[in-house]
Amino acid sequence: MRRALITFALAMSAAAVAADGEFASVDGTSISAAEFEAARANALRQKLYHREVPDAKVDEFSREVAQALIDRVLLQAEIGRRGLVPDAERVRAEIAQYDSRYAQSERWQKNRAALLPGLERMLGERETLERLQAAVRETGSVSEAELARYYDAHRDLFTEPQQARLSVILLKVDPSAPSATWAAAEEEARAIRKRLAPPSGNGAGAAGADFAEAARMHSSDASAASGGDLGYLHQGMMPEVLYEKLGSMKPGDVSEPLRLLEGVALFRLTERREARLRPLEEVKERAAQLWRRDEGERRWAEFLARLRAAATVRIDTERYPALASMAGAGSGSR
Repeated sequence: MRRALITFALAMSAAAVAADGEFASVDGTSISAAEFEAARANALRQKLYHREVPDAKVDEFSREVAQALIDRVLLQAEIGRRGLVPDAERVRAEIAQYDSRYAQSERWQKNRAALLPGLERMLGERETLERLQAAVRETGSVSEAELARYYDAHRDLFTEPQQARLSVILLKVDPSAPSATWAAAEEEARAIRKRLAPPSGNGAGAAGADFAEAARMHSSDASAASGGDLGYLHQGMMPEVLYEKLGSMKPGDVSEPLRLLEGVALFRLTERREARLRPLEEVKERAAQLWRRDEGERRWAEFLARLRAAATVRIDTERYPALASMAGAGSGSR
């Protein structure tokens, strides 16, 4: 998200270059202070709106925006070296989408002619950058040996989490209802739980098939028709308060009444499934997709690092002291 915001800020500020001193020089290409200031202001506004911005956050955004501006110059130079030019047909098609989207906008119609050159440039840059990225990230096919190594190194990605099969009886309560209404729902839930079966030794009700019947009679949840059966759920799919209780429950146990956003609930634990590592043969296609994604990211990061290392970058760190740490190998400051 942050990278998207900065990219948007760069696009919005690209036409705002003014003679206000130089922010940086990248292999002889100047980035004005006005462009940097506009990009940083847009990034902060997009991310933080009108809230007060801590100094540390301003410095963080300054470094990110500075790097994005420098990378933009480096990437455009690489696009030029490779002889990539914008696909005019694709750019025209995107402009047609703008025309369609803002057909009823008086502001767009009034300013279209003035905005069009900057918009065409922005779309052309984006289109050629997408093709450059695609070329750099291209991985080809993955070998069986490489796929096996990836699988072994990322077993967590292919492990099904522990799951619990649960049923629920939900007594709906409006979130804004008075405390007396909530208390009454809790009392009703305790009465239902007591009728299901005598409490077991650990204090939880050990219910049988009558839980399903009670769910059909009392529950307001959509699962009531199926006896409250929710199927198998993992931690991320259940309320935190329930997950905390599950650790002390055995199959067949019914929880104490739990307050949820929707009301008061009783949960029955039917069965547990332990976490399971899926065999490579089951997940081969998914593993290959993830390998291509990660390998593409690695190649792009290495590509950017090479461009940065080979570049001569000078930043006005007297004016922007927070960016002093960006000076290093492959860069300079003044």
